[in-house]
Amino acid sequence: MMFTIDQNCHTLWDVVPKLHALIGRGVKVHHFIEDLDVAFAAPGAAVGDQELRLAKERFHRSGGADWGAAIFYSEFLGRLPVEIREWEALTGLKTGALARQLGRSVDDLYDEFSPGDNWQLIGSSYVGDRDHHRLIGDLSVAEVADFLQETFAKARADMLSAFPSKDSQDRLKEWLTVEQRRLSRLLREHSQARLVDLYGQWMREVLGDSVRLDLLSSLFDCAAEGVGTELAEVFLTDYDLAAGLYNEAIDEASVGLRPLRVKDGELPFFATLEHQGRLVRTSVYLRDGGIAVGDRLVPLADGRRMPVGRLRAAGVRCLVGKAALLVLQVRSGPRGRALALPYRGSLYMPAAHLLAEKLSKAGLLRGGLKPLLRVRFCLLDRMRSIKTPIRLPEHLAACFGRQEIPAYLLGEDYRELARQATERLEMFADPDGRRRWQRQEFADQFARVDQLDLRRRDLASSDPKGPEIRAVWQQIKSLQVDILDATVRRISREYQISRIDYWDSRGALWPWCIGLGGQKFYREVVERAQVYEEPAEAGRSREVRKDIREHYEPRLITRRENYQIVDWGSAESQQERFEVLAANVDLAGKRLLDIGCGLGDLWEFLRRRCITTHYTGVDLLEPMVRAAGRRHPEARFVCADVFAEDAFRPGEFEVVFCSGALNLNLGNNDAFVPLAVARMLELSRDYAVFNLLHKRTTDRDRRYFYYDPEDVARSLAPLECRIDILDDYLPNDFTVICRKEA
Repeated sequence: MMFTIDQNCHTLWDVVPKLHALIGRGVKVHHFIEDLDVAFAAPGAAVGDQELRLAKERFHRSGGADWGAAIFYSEFLGRLPVEIREWEALTGLKTGALARQLGRSVDDLYDEFSPGDNWQLIGSSYVGDRDHHRLIGDLSVAEVADFLQETFAKARADMLSAFPSKDSQDRLKEWLTVEQRRLSRLLREHSQARLVDLYGQWMREVLGDSVRLDLLSSLFDCAAEGVGTELAEVFLTDYDLAAGLYNEAIDEASVGLRPLRVKDGELPFFATLEHQGRLVRTSVYLRDGGIAVGDRLVPLADGRRMPVGRLRAAGVRCLVGKAALLVLQVRSGPRGRALALPYRGSLYMPAAHLLAEKLSKAGLLRGGLKPLLRVRFCLLDRMRSIKTPIRLPEHLAACFGRQEIPAYLLGEDYRELARQATERLEMFADPDGRRRWQRQEFADQFARVDQLDLRRRDLASSDPKGPEIRAVWQQIKSLQVDILDATVRRISREYQISRIDYWDSRGALWPWCIGLGGQKFYREVVERAQVYEEPAEAGRSREVRKDIREHYEPRLITRRENYQIVDWGSAESQQERFEVLAANVDLAGKRLLDIGCGLGDLWEFLRRRCITTHYTGVDLLEPMVRAAGRRHPEARFVCADVFAEDAFRPGEFEVVFCSGALNLNLGNNDAFVPLAVARMLELSRDYAVFNLLHKRTTDRDRRYFYYDPEDVARSLAPLECRIDILDDYLPNDFTVICRKEA
């Protein structure tokens, strides 16, 4: 059984495709409708403010953000919300100084550039005071019915605009009519119920009996038998250590989560309870030998264990972890299960991984964690087979010079567009690079500024306070403001384009697929979805790097031959593996990434064979990279862990090759290979090629891992590639050639 958890459980979000993809693979799913999250937020809203409204997700100068967790719809390929302060490194100016130079207020900048294109229900979450916040599970159908209808109306208008062809519109109108009728009926049938109950019925009608459905509160109900308290008790028994590790993880991950107030004994959990007739959540603290919830102090059980019964008697319904802890909580203990998340979902996961690593290393995470899986739909890549016209939002239309294009053009070009946008943002972050770009982009304006500046200097020597010099200065300032304004707008565009990969697996995937190619296309996207295990903890990657270093670094001695240093049995066997690559993949003129490049022997092989490539070698051992650079100064070598770091851009290479780097026995080889190959395919436009040791090897060494080609092929089946296995060139080796599908 696998867990999934989602807010916004209706058909205008990716929850349904995610569940369809898991069900289609025969996975038994227990889906929890989120009812314990805060329903909405609106910075600046007052206690007692009852107004609710649909608004676009955005940040404010205060640092807060509008947020609606209960009801939302993201426009097709729309903008993501922006925290304007993130652009300070790109503009070279603090946000206040930028506003002043543009002659605007900071609020003006946030109003124009911060909003994304995600419509959501927002309002004040406060109940009675600022410590108690309304939950999704508190919302009634009666108070949100109009907003659900309005959300569907906005979605309908957006999709009929985004898919302008008659065929698309006919398909969408038919699908939308069915869903809007369903919504109207559900609103009537559940008029006296809660929103989450309506969502539950919606999911049952769409998914049938293929998924077990519950509310998240059922998993953490203090009245439930065997409620999972393992992680909570870690913080009760060793608070200073555990809280310190929590804050370290939050700080190192830099994902915008607030650290615990350790001096106050704040716990990384929320208590849910009734307050002034509402279901709310509030912070909890470890104080005076008990758990403080509001004005209530609940004594700990013997052995500083969680006083579940006493909490329930005090009115506490659930004790649920904050974001980074929740994804550990549902995967730990006897009741824990594997958790499936969408690709690009849960942006706080780096903090969760770090926290798990730190707790485990300190001996506080007993029993380990069940796996975390990702569901990836590759929607943008799937568009490459679709000729359906789509209407682009403004930031993407600028890339193509027109607003309406066939979908396949976006599918073919989006990776390159994102790569170029990322490069330009990196250029903006460098003051010299930004100035060079501005002088090239606004050559006429800069020429005029230079002319006016010469005139200003001439006037300064003769009439420094005259009206003409003031007029010249105003002209210069006006031109500079125009250049800065255009620069900010370009940053805004590049920022959005660089993040287009968000729509790989998020949004209203079902109806968007209907618009693109109908139910057949939707089934294809769901059936070809990638479901893969995310590396469980960040620390595992570090342990692997440590094992690899300990194996290879002692071999870097001058008395050894190259093939011995990189641990091949002979120079001939090493060359055989290179020959397989060269004989089966056209490398001429291609951008080639050599993972685990060692001393650059592949580069030397290609040079001797007169095969010209744009070669990049990458290795995680810095001494190896330095030695390779000394031996082959004409080649490019990079020190990085390509499977754990964003050292290269998606699609940066035509061919990615990995020879021998997956053969050390690291304890998780079978699970790691499909993840590694998925990463190789992400970096490659055409081919990912790698070799492995064969299980038929007779003189095995326990330091290495030996693979079954059939098992490897099965593990790679969910990836979007054609797989060819060659095992006739050496008795103890085979090569896998993965060619990406068009």
